[in-house]
Amino acid sequence: MIRVEMFEIHLERSCNPLTKHKEWAPIEAFIEKVGYQNIKNIITTPGTNVYSYYSIFYEDGLPFTPYVEEETKKKGIFG
Repeated sequence: MIRVEMFEIHLERSCNPLTKHKEWAPIEAFIEKVGYQNIKNIITTPGTNVYSYYSIFYEDGLPFTPYVEEETKKKGIFG
């Protein structure tokens, strides 16, 4: 099943050589956890002048099982 995970990156800290590792570490750890081969798409969304948002679409390897409600016993108005 395809899933999405979102991350918020502080732009100033992500470009600073002293803090960029700490800012990008959660994204790198997530990609390492799910595996690069399972990443389907990465979308960057500009947020504000301070933050940017990354949406990572990935395959989790689980089968899709839709949620199906049980049918009620009564049918129609008078059951």
